[in-house]
Amino acid sequence: SKVTPDAVFILPPFAEQANGFGFASNYLRNDGKVLPSLWRMDLQGNFSNTLYPIDNFSVGPDYFAKCIRPTQDGGYLIVGPNSGQATWFALKLDSLGQVNSGQVTGNAFKDNSADCSPNPDEISTNGIIVRATDLDFGSKWYETTDSAGNYEFRIPIGNYDVKLLEPGNSPGYWLACPEQTALLAIQGDSIGLDSMGLKPVVECPFMQLDMAAGLFRPCLPVAININVLNSGTVNADSAVVLLELDPLLTYDSSSLAPAAQIGQQLWFNLDTLEALGTATFKVWATVSCDASLEQILCINGHVWPDSICNQSNLAWDGSDLRVQAYCDGDSVRFRVSNVGAGNMSEASQLVIIEDYIILRSVSLQLPSGADTIVTEANPNGQTYYAGIRQTEGYFGYPVAADGVEICDGQGTPGMLMQYPLFEGGIFEEQFCAEVRTA
Repeated sequence: SKVTPDAVFILPPFAEQANGFGFASNYLRNDGKVLPSLWRMDLQGNFSNTLYPIDNFSVGPDYFAKCIRPTQDGGYLIVGPNSGQATWFALKLDSLGQVNSGQVTGNAFKDNSADCSPNPDEISTNGIIVRATDLDFGSKWYETTDSAGNYEFRIPIGNYDVKLLEPGNSPGYWLACPEQTALLAIQGDSIGLDSMGLKPVVECPFMQLDMAAGLFRPCLPVAININVLNSGTVNADSAVVLLELDPLLTYDSSSLAPAAQIGQQLWFNLDTLEALGTATFKVWATVSCDASLEQILCINGHVWPDSICNQSNLAWDGSDLRVQAYCDGDSVRFRVSNVGAGNMSEASQLVIIEDYIILRSVSLQLPSGADTIVTEANPNGQTYYAGIRQTEGYFGYPVAADGVEICDGQGTPGMLMQYPLFEGGIFEEQFCAEVRTA
């Protein structure tokens, strides 16, 4: 065994390879968790200075290395159970004792000059997704650029096509420079690619809003996280976020002071948000003591600017569908609206579900500004849900949907959360969760 601030217990079984030996081990952390690990020893009996805890490879703590075997490619196979012997893991490592020892690095930048060559005044871009595709087997790997625009792949031996993906859901705003090829011929190969650029196609901001919250528990506060991304090509001036809290949530405070509050609506000024920039803030609210367990609470948001500057370049008819569900006496009603600037060029199906059963579908094709109501009578307390797919080319969330529970009877609260809830909107966001005790 090896004693450090933590402890490593090396098992007797080992695997012999041409360049040395691999030892399976179990690594005891200070927090009491045990991680299966690998130690390597060369032919002179020297241990490598690197411990490879399998926790790094998505095998969780409290799994134990049981045995190790050599593989024909010079690597190792480690197998072991969890503490309850209920599940086992099998991990293949290469000859360097790593899952993937190949390395591909590079940088992404905003190519204002549109020549795919970095200039001193062109800045690196943060948060850009980079994709590496194995040209032989088709497998895909993804990484994200850091604050300096850099990315790093740890991938197996192979021939890869590496490409920048256009930011966010703003097709037609950016054009990625041509992809590059990286050939990892042997284990441990490291390749640095030339910087790749994103060329602005139009000059327009494009705002995206994301929200998440902690547990909704009666009488207790909850934190709501707000994230705003400008995936457009120019700065968004006077950016604003509108947050509308559920009636059973009471606003307490926020990391960014609201510019105004009208009832459950909170308005936040973000000032200028640069191209590909993000803004985050938190809102704290208290859940009403009248909230029932498994009752669903929702928070709605909208971000400005909310215009689209290159609609003519998209295969989209300009329609923008919304669905709103509500109880109305002895009926459940679904209001479907087209709030977009264009008529629906094709019909789409509104699918209505009662609990787990598809009741029916209704074909709808609405002109701009029109709405219609679809009714289900005698709901008897079940969960009712309806969703409709946006038309082709729409680049918000592809389905507008809403639902209700316990209309005119006793039902099963919380079932609605098994379906995706989003009433619709390119520049809108909705977060819903059920009330729980823990």
